[in-house]
Amino acid sequence: MKEGFTCSIGGHISDCLEYYKPVWAQNTYEQHRRNLLSLDSFLTEQGFSGKDIDEAIVTLWIRSLSHLADSTLQSYISSARLLFGYLSARGISKCYIPPVRPAGRDYLPHYFTDSELDDMYGIIDDYPAGCRNKLPYIKAELPMIVRILESCGTRISETVSLQMKDVDLDLGVLTMLHAKGNRERYVPVSDSLSQIMRKYCAAMGITGRPDAFLFPKKDQSEHLDRHDIENRFPYIRKWAGIEAGRARKFERNICRHCFRHCFAIKSFKKLEANGVHLDDAVPYLSIYLGHNKLKGTEKYLSFSAEMYPDELENFENIMEAGLPDDAMWDDIYGEAME
Repeated sequence: MKEGFTCSIGGHISDCLEYYKPVWAQNTYEQHRRNLLSLDSFLTEQGFSGKDIDEAIVTLWIRSLSHLADSTLQSYISSARLLFGYLSARGISKCYIPPVRPAGRDYLPHYFTDSELDDMYGIIDDYPAGCRNKLPYIKAELPMIVRILESCGTRISETVSLQMKDVDLDLGVLTMLHAKGNRERYVPVSDSLSQIMRKYCAAMGITGRPDAFLFPKKDQSEHLDRHDIENRFPYIRKWAGIEAGRARKFERNICRHCFRHCFAIKSFKKLEANGVHLDDAVPYLSIYLGHNKLKGTEKYLSFSAEMYPDELENFENIMEAGLPDDAMWDDIYGEAME
């Protein structure tokens, strides 16, 4: 099928792109193509076999993109609106056209307290392996993944795609080759986390195997995808007793991305305690987090004034001045392969 689209409306997606291609710049065409490939993959994964696109399936797709930045998500929605308008206008199918997301709307990330983290880890470390055996190693993988997210501030997609050749536990460094925007970067790992990872790798039988995935699915032919983790997080949060309010349409709720925000805030607080001003810290942390703009890092300073009034006051003062653009592990991983 043209353009690599595989879902039941894949041919029509290709036709839509070809129809608009003459009036688009090449980079605009490529952007819409990438966005619609995401929609195509989602419909294929959902087993969609019809032509009519209803609100339910569109909403599910948009929710699956909740990890994206607001502007990026709007780009995906715009591509979908263009396709659905094309299909509807030509009588090919009846489509729900999602509204344009209001510009500038973003969510206030939840900052996990130490008590909340302890409660969640209590759930995660005792997570059931499941009876269907679709993800036989999830009991061992989930505690490791979440600790990397919290301790290193990595994104979920780049974390689950790690291979052993990307992991240097002697130096304590993770090499992120599949980072957002294809920007390779190096992420340091603490000594305590390195020790945990050694036990994990030994239990999984992947030590000394450079091409092995750090987090495989049923075998080493593929790694976990972010949905394998994201789909479990709402249950973990609920079982840990962490209440989430009702999010507005298209907005994130308390999600695994909050670990990345927690890491950023803790890093800022630690640097400030060591005498490093925020205006000096932002550029370095921006590189560490894999942001291509300082503005993306500054957003991570958004947190509750009720929880951190002193930090908020310090940040406001800086803004006025100008801010630039082990037994437990044996129990967990000793049973990993059982």
